[in-house]
Amino acid sequence: MKLPYLLSALVATSLLSGCFETRKNTDQLCENEPSLNCSSLNINDGQCRIARTDLIWHRYEMLDSPSENNQIKDYHLLKEYRKC
Repeated sequence: MKLPYLLSALVATSLLSGCFETRKNTDQLCENEPSLNCSSLNINDGQCRIARTDLIWHRYEMLDSPSENNQIKDYHLLKEYRKC
């Protein structure tokens, strides 16, 4: 009775771990995408980490879809980061 449960738990864990393998972290993203200009943001400061991370990932998304709405959102995220 425990073997099917254990097997299904093992399969589920394996599938979930595979989902996160291709996800980059912010440091890797900044290394691989110099056009994001991460060096102008204070990367080593932990104080504004969330606002900075949101801004970096949004700029990465803008590389694929540079719309006017995304530029406006970028402005607001930059404003939040600078306020921090």
